[in-house]
Amino acid sequence: MRFPAAFLLAAALGLAAGAPAWAEPPEPPLWSVENVMPPEEQAPAGWRIRSVDEGPGGLGYAALEALGTELGLDEDVFYVEFRVFEGDAGRCGVAMLDADRDAEKVLAALEARAAEHGWSVRALGTPMRLVVVSGEAEPRTALLRTLLGEAVYTFCDLARRRLNTARGRGDPHAAVEEYIRVIRALEPEAGVGFSLAASLSVQRGAKDPQNPDWIEWDEAIAALRRALAPATPFPPRGGHRYWAATRLGMLLVDKERADVLAEAVAALREAVAIESDAPDAAARVDTRVWLCRALARQGPTPEAFTELRGTLEMARTLLPPGSYKAVYEQVKEKDKHFGGLRGDSRFAALMGEFAPPEPKKPAGHPAPEKQQAGRA
Repeated sequence: MRFPAAFLLAAALGLAAGAPAWAEPPEPPLWSVENVMPPEEQAPAGWRIRSVDEGPGGLGYAALEALGTELGLDEDVFYVEFRVFEGDAGRCGVAMLDADRDAEKVLAALEARAAEHGWSVRALGTPMRLVVVSGEAEPRTALLRTLLGEAVYTFCDLARRRLNTARGRGDPHAAVEEYIRVIRALEPEAGVGFSLAASLSVQRGAKDPQNPDWIEWDEAIAALRRALAPATPFPPRGGHRYWAATRLGMLLVDKERADVLAEAVAALREAVAIESDAPDAAARVDTRVWLCRALARQGPTPEAFTELRGTLEMARTLLPPGSYKAVYEQVKEKDKHFGGLRGDSRFAALMGEFAPPEPKKPAGHPAPEKQQAGRA
């Protein structure tokens, strides 16, 4: 299956590490195995990737293209990507296929070939997208599991980019729901599936459509708890995990219930521990402020004041003066979560120490009375 050059460029940008936010992923189910096959420079841990025509067990371009011809399918509807993976565990051939027509027929034919040659075949969340692995049984099984896991994370990245780049391209929620369905077909308990579901709940449950982040939403809390649970397979990672931990802490703090504050603090501390994955300095400060809110609601403890001092110091160092002043004013008098600290002398001392400097008055003409004195 071939796509226009503009589509392939957008897909490549969407998968590149550190891709810009405007890099739009393909709409499901238009994503191709070209989006999922790891490039040579991004081989899974313990493996090296080689671009060759054939691998163990006779798996390769020739065998699969012959199968497509036998089924009456040309490359517009039957497209193959093939690589050989080499590692200490062994050598395996990996083929990924787009079957845009007669998908069930293609799968049945591949399964017959697999039984004959010792291949493993698995749908990538849909019969239209398939992965075939050849090689010795043990490394083949291990590599297939690794590839499915990498596919789960690829679909998660595509979904998050789609959610953040709507721009009139249909319903982004429907597109993300399709990616979630594909992820859950690969692994029903995948943590990233739950965190994506939480993203949808956050947006759909927004009190203010213009500001979808500041909400209280039980469905999102339940999904984030499952996403971050210790034994959850394929949990969110990197910036996605930072978002999930921060969001869970925020939503729990906004519940204003004492029985969930410890959980909120734990989630926000996890986010702070990986704040190098935050998108920018403002996000880092925001997470720290939410941690201060959670601690403040637990009472005027030494821990609450220590954290507040560190957060104000960070905000003053990292933020522009106007942004820092806004954070300071929220803490000092506007934010309800800090109400339990405001009567404490330690709070007053911190507010005095970290008060933003008064803006300097521009130099100008002397005051009128001084001008009169000069004339006299």
